[in-house]
Amino acid sequence: MNPTFSQKLSKADNTKAKIIDTAITLFSEKGYENVSTKEIAKKSFVSEGTIFRYFNTKSQLLHDAIFPIASQILPTEIDRVTSEVLSNNNLNFTDFLTLFYNDRYQYVWEHFNALKVFFSRLLFNPQMKRDFLKMLSDKEVPTFIDVIEEYQRNHELTNLVNAEEIITGIITQFVFLIVKEKIIEDNTTISDNKRNDEISKIVRNINTLYGGTDDD
Repeated sequence: MNPTFSQKLSKADNTKAKIIDTAITLFSEKGYENVSTKEIAKKSFVSEGTIFRYFNTKSQLLHDAIFPIASQILPTEIDRVTSEVLSNNNLNFTDFLTLFYNDRYQYVWEHFNALKVFFSRLLFNPQMKRDFLKMLSDKEVPTFIDVIEEYQRNHELTNLVNAEEIITGIITQFVFLIVKEKIIEDNTTISDNKRNDEISKIVRNINTLYGGTDDD
């Protein structure tokens, strides 16, 4: 069993982490708008005032609960592959994306609840989307963005959509694959063959959405 967020922290931080764990679970089960801080406090066995001691608003609680997890969805391990693409371009986009999805599959599976909340909110919250794109640009994935732009220059990806938007689409499609597996089909595990088949499907979807055209 994978440790929860609170189990990874010291006792001094455990109350805050327990609130975060509880909030992620409730937001995932009921939706952000349908969960009150009173309910989070009750399920966390703390007072509502304790929540506001750590988080000024419910919105800040949401941000602090899910952004640290979302920020790690693009791994540093992918740098080796992105360097290869940028240096000699031997890897086509389909193979690159397949490698990326396989690399991140376990991470997304383990952090499913937080990422489900994050990307469902991302679809309807322009400010959260701006924050996420800024995070991509400023901190997490300069080499990943470089690779997407390289594929755009090579006409494997469209130039009508910027690289950050394409990355958002790549990640969102992936998270909702896990949503389908864990919620709609109620799977607790997935075979390698099934995983590879599902990844192939979303790679095709991404190519359909963002594939290169004579658009420049």
